[in-house]
Amino acid sequence: MKWWPFRAPTQSQWKSSADTLELFKQIFGTNESSTGESITWKTALECATALACVRAIANGISQVPWKLMVESEDGRSRVPARESKLYRVLHRKPNQWQTSHDYRQTIAFHLCLCGNHYSFKNVVGGVVTELIPFEPSTISVDRLASGELEYTYRPADGSAQKIPAEAMWHIRGPSWNGWMGLEGVKLARESLGLAIATEKQQARMFKNGVQASGTYSFEGKLDAAQYKQLRDWIVLNTSGANAGSPMILDRSAKWLQQSMTGVDAQTLESRKFQVEEVCRAFGVLPAVIGHSDGSEAFASVEQRFLAHVVNTLAPWYDCIEQSADVNLLSEQDYKQGYYTKFVVEGLLRGAMADTAEYLSKLVERGIMTRNEARAKLDLNWIDGMDDPLTPANMVVGFDGGGEEQIVEEVPAPVEQQPVIDVAAIAQALAQAVGSIQIPAPIVNIAAPLPTPPAPQTITVESPQITVNVPEQQPANVTVEAPNVSVSPPAVTVNMPEQPAAQVNVAPPSVTVEAPNVNVTVEKGGKLRFIEDSNGTLTGAELE
Repeated sequence: MKWWPFRAPTQSQWKSSADTLELFKQIFGTNESSTGESITWKTALECATALACVRAIANGISQVPWKLMVESEDGRSRVPARESKLYRVLHRKPNQWQTSHDYRQTIAFHLCLCGNHYSFKNVVGGVVTELIPFEPSTISVDRLASGELEYTYRPADGSAQKIPAEAMWHIRGPSWNGWMGLEGVKLARESLGLAIATEKQQARMFKNGVQASGTYSFEGKLDAAQYKQLRDWIVLNTSGANAGSPMILDRSAKWLQQSMTGVDAQTLESRKFQVEEVCRAFGVLPAVIGHSDGSEAFASVEQRFLAHVVNTLAPWYDCIEQSADVNLLSEQDYKQGYYTKFVVEGLLRGAMADTAEYLSKLVERGIMTRNEARAKLDLNWIDGMDDPLTPANMVVGFDGGGEEQIVEEVPAPVEQQPVIDVAAIAQALAQAVGSIQIPAPIVNIAAPLPTPPAPQTITVESPQITVNVPEQQPANVTVEAPNVSVSPPAVTVNMPEQPAAQVNVAPPSVTVEAPNVNVTVEKGGKLRFIEDSNGTLTGAELE
């Protein structure tokens, strides 16, 4: 057996059982740290810092929705695949005793501490209907000569059962050989061992009294009975409720302090440093687990929590999503557009201000409809809110059916010579004059009439008509005078009863002034009509 890397020691080399233990460690490996603490996933979780780090990762993975999505063939829509049985397995109930939240926490603990997670896939009709998790210590993985992986399940009764690779969902953490994840607690055993040893040292210090032990000396020699009596007296007066109380010494006795205090040993400083060391091993920022040196401002802490999502949780999201897509979906499902997704927006639950700002920006920019934003808040849809909003300064818009349209860019306006539609202006003037209604005047003449009244002149002023024309360049405009026709007024004479009298009423002289038409142009322009000496309109000009 020349390939055996270890030589059997000679009889003279066997000095103690410690050599045998050391040889065993070299051959089979061990998780014991240099401090003497054995590090396993159980002892690691007894370290408060390790527990907080794993819990921070597990909560981030389990608290966000995990859904099975389906993408349309044209890639324009992505909706939850609620019709698939796998949707309920991932989103709500993976097995008979766990919820999706519980199941994902188990996955996170296995990956962080052991580097691997194993779940049995119960497949019915080509669809995964149940996921049953195994403890990582009960599964062993062998790589066959063909390159395939073979899984062996060994329960507590010592039996062994082979599980084919297609029936096992194996999620790997960081890996060296590509088919087995690296065990996290084994890689970080020195940091964890020192943190556990420091914690135990502090506990023993408080158990034996805040003040460290010392030497009680006096002159003379003690027999066995005196020694026992003195020892019991010291324990009674220096521990429990009497710890730290002053001691009364007799017979020239002296108390000599021998061990250092907690401050001298810098125990607290060492424990703080180990918190940061364990956080580095798990890739979690100390601020996330509540450890702070007191110098961070609120803004910096907020950015560190954002960094936790980007640098710690996002890689785990991607790891689990891709593993699920490869192991839980068939090739046909993949071609039909199915995929799994962690909805990271779930981390905003409880941060109402951040949620409102996030949804408002998406809605205002047309990325999300108002009903889609309401769905994010678990609110009912409202009719008329299914179309995306398009800001006025945007070039890309949507039609009524939700189809994207490319709107041609409107060219810059080019300054042109003003064009005045004279016929339209004349028609508007004629309609305005024709709409003038002159009420018939009523003339009351009291009796008796000694003399006929003088002829009356009735003057009717036409209303002023103003036409607003958009801004344009001065131009010479000639408008023919409108043909104004006014019917003679009806004259009614009311007379009290009296002897017959002769009444002569001369035709009234009616003068109708030509309408004063002003055309107001922006920037103060005005259209002035030109009259001759007889008051007849002969033209118009723009001032």
